[in-house]
Amino acid sequence: MNKDVIKFLILVLILIGSFIFIMKKETDKKPIVTAFLGDSITQFGWENPNGYVNQVVSGLTNAGFNIIPVPAGICGNTSADMLKRMDKDVLSKNPDIIFFMGGLNDIWLNEGTFEDYKKNISEIIKKAKNAELIIMSLTIISEDMNSSMNKEINRYNEFLKEISKENSILFIDLNSEMKKELKNNKGENILTEDGVHLNDKGNTIIANKILKDFLESKNK
Repeated sequence: MNKDVIKFLILVLILIGSFIFIMKKETDKKPIVTAFLGDSITQFGWENPNGYVNQVVSGLTNAGFNIIPVPAGICGNTSADMLKRMDKDVLSKNPDIIFFMGGLNDIWLNEGTFEDYKKNISEIIKKAKNAELIIMSLTIISEDMNSSMNKEINRYNEFLKEISKENSILFIDLNSEMKKELKNNKGENILTEDGVHLNDKGNTIIANKILKDFLESKNK
């Protein structure tokens, strides 16, 4: 066998070895079961290809995470509803990470009191003790930031921020991010289809905020 053939065979073996090594590194990435617990904002965030859930899953995958998504958003759900189904819809999947956004319907549908909401969130935090919980602020009800419901949302979000800090939980303030876009709004729907449910722009804005804050927390 001449030297050129030997060199060629050695090169082939090196290339095969490199390929096997790369493939092994890819398959060695631990799957991260990632649940998204929420209401219609989250349900549509999964059902819509441009929804925030799909954008977050895609962004995390591109960042090198091996994500197994668990969509757990249901239209009309309140915090009480999410607490009741958390075992079945989320914890039974053994999630590593839980992105939680809930409470908009508590206000919009006038379901329960603020004190009831606080108790529900405290219980959700307790139940999520074996996973990394990320709490996201409530979004908006109408794009008029001076509406009575949006003022009530501010109170709920302050509570979410405080309880997150008390429990060393990452809090992602989506509401403030949306307010930046809406500060000069003249009554038009810029981020939502109907004042509540996000359009593509609204989904992208909150997805980018989630990815930014989450990835920054991992690099600290």
